[in-house]
Amino acid sequence: MLLKEKELLPELSLQVENIVCALDLHLQGAAAAVATRLREKGRSVDLVLESKPLKWCLYNPDKRKRKRIEKWS
Repeated sequence: MLLKEKELLPELSLQVENIVCALDLHLQGAAAAVATRLREKGRSVDLVLESKPLKWCLYNPDKRKRKRIEKWS
C-alpha cells in the first residue's frame, strides 16, 4: 500500500514568505543582498536569479502562497 492510502504521508507545505526576482542580470547582486537581509531578519525567501518574465514573478507566488514579492528591474 502507498503511504498516502495508509495516511502515513506527512503533510508538507511550502512556507516561503517572500520571493525576490532579479529581472535583469545586472541586478542579481542587489537581489541576492535583499534576500540575505530578509533572511537575517528571520524571513523565508525564494531568490529567483534566472531570467523569468515579470508575469511569472507576479503570479507564481500566488500559487505557492507567498506573502510578499520583491522585484528588481
